[in-house]
Amino acid sequence: MRQWLRQCRLVIGKNGQGLDLSQLRITFDVKKDDQSTPNSARICVYNPAPDTINRALREFDTVSLDAGYTDGMGLIYAGNIIQVRRLRRGPDIVLEISAGDGDTAYNYGVVSTTLAAGATNKDRLQAMARAMAIGNVDAGAALLSAGTGRALPRGKVLFKPVKDYMREYGRDTGSAVFIDSGKLQTIKRDGYLPGTPVELAPGTGLIGAAQQTLDGVEASSRLNPEIRIGGLVHIDPAYLVAADTTSAQTDKSGKKKTVHQAAGGYYRVIATHYTGDTHGQPWDVKITGVAVDASAKRTLDTPAPTGGAR
Repeated sequence: MRQWLRQCRLVIGKNGQGLDLSQLRITFDVKKDDQSTPNSARICVYNPAPDTINRALREFDTVSLDAGYTDGMGLIYAGNIIQVRRLRRGPDIVLEISAGDGDTAYNYGVVSTTLAAGATNKDRLQAMARAMAIGNVDAGAALLSAGTGRALPRGKVLFKPVKDYMREYGRDTGSAVFIDSGKLQTIKRDGYLPGTPVELAPGTGLIGAAQQTLDGVEASSRLNPEIRIGGLVHIDPAYLVAADTTSAQTDKSGKKKTVHQAAGGYYRVIATHYTGDTHGQPWDVKITGVAVDASAKRTLDTPAPTGGAR
């Protein structure tokens, strides 16, 4: 994908009906990670019509944001609208939208069901997904692929907030459990999502040099919607600045933590921070990744990648 001629699509809506605001100036600040708490977004729309502002204040409860380039856009955020404000910035009237990805489902979803004897981890995840399919959040297409686990020897009653079961499942299975674009996702801590790794290099969007950390890497790139939480990026060691180990933290035994070298330069993305302005300079993404062995067993039983994106 050639990274030139920016494109952006912003839709706010309710019950499948939406209003496209893509022709106006849009700025956004989107933060996502693999924690269970909802990912956040702050999106500003400049000088919308008064009727658009009134409808946004009264009617709409969901927002979706696609961004990219003429060669291709991709969804970088979808979630529940938490707050809408009308602001004045100099000569401009600004519609500011604050959103939470799966906020309604996470905060109000309740698992109320019984698992029969023989139920597996997949059944637990399906129960959570059903509990989260409330409001305008569709969690039905959850990734239910973290292994079946040991079957329950007897039936079990589930009745408490879905967010409690998300944390419990993560502890029990050694997985990250999170919501991404309204869908429940789960990834083993030593696994990653399927698909071709995103190649990060000076010619493919990497800004400056990536910084090696004790656990992996931090890097900045031109905005790329193909970078996903749980997905892989590939960074050649030639573009890495070595980690500073002089202030390294210590583990429980008092030993200094060692730098985790990524086999082949592969990192699983655990956090992204997208910033953009359709009429200004920012149009990039900062990522945090942890080192992985791309030949290790992944979340899904698909062939391991053999190289970077072309």
